[in-house]
Amino acid sequence: MKRFRLNREFSLPLPKPRASQLPELQTGRLLLRPWRRSDDRDLFAYARDPQVGPAAGWPPHTSLADSRKVLERFITGDEPVYAIELLRTRTVIGSVGIHRDPRRSGEHARMLGYVLSSEYWGQGLMPEAVNAVAASLFSQPQIQVLSIYCYSTNPRSRRVALKCGFQYEGTLRQGTKRFDGALLDDECYSLLREDYQRAKAAEAV
Repeated sequence: MKRFRLNREFSLPLPKPRASQLPELQTGRLLLRPWRRSDDRDLFAYARDPQVGPAAGWPPHTSLADSRKVLERFITGDEPVYAIELLRTRTVIGSVGIHRDPRRSGEHARMLGYVLSSEYWGQGLMPEAVNAVAASLFSQPQIQVLSIYCYSTNPRSRRVALKCGFQYEGTLRQGTKRFDGALLDDECYSLLREDYQRAKAAEAV
C-alpha cells in the first residue's frame, strides 16, 4: 500500500460527519480533501463522460447545473465524500465517498464508493486513494469492516477492491435497478480490521 500523510488533528465524528471535518489525506500523487464549490467545473469535466456515471449507477451530467447540485450534496450531506485532487495539476479527478453499509447494521461498518475520470484509468490512482481512506477509517476503533459493492459489469471497480485487499463475499443477483431500468448484479467485497492489520504487519517485516 502507498504511504500517505494523515492530519490526525481531525476525525470523522459519527454518525453525521460534516464535510469540513474530513481529514486531508496525502499520498504520493494525490490529495484527498473536502469538496469546494469552486470544484464544479472539474466535477462536470468527468461526470459528463458516458463511461463514468453509468458504471457507478448514475446518469452522466448534462450541464454544469447538474454538477453543482451534486456538489452541494457532497458539501452539505450527512455522509462524507472526498475530492481526489491530482497533485501535479491541482485538478479534481474523482471522488471517494464514505457511506453507511446498506446491508450491515451498526456503527462498525462503512461502505466505500468511488469514481475516477476515465482519463486516469489504469494508472493505479484509485487504489492509492482507497488505501489512504481505508487506513484513515481503521484508525478509528469503532470501524471494524469496510465494504465495496460494484456491478458485475464493472471490472475496473472489482480490480480496485482486490488490489486494496478486499475479499469477495458474493453476488446479489439483480441487486440494483439502475437509473435506466437495467437490473444489475451487485458484487460485494469486504475488508476486516483484523485482516487489514495483519497485512500491514506483514508489510513491516
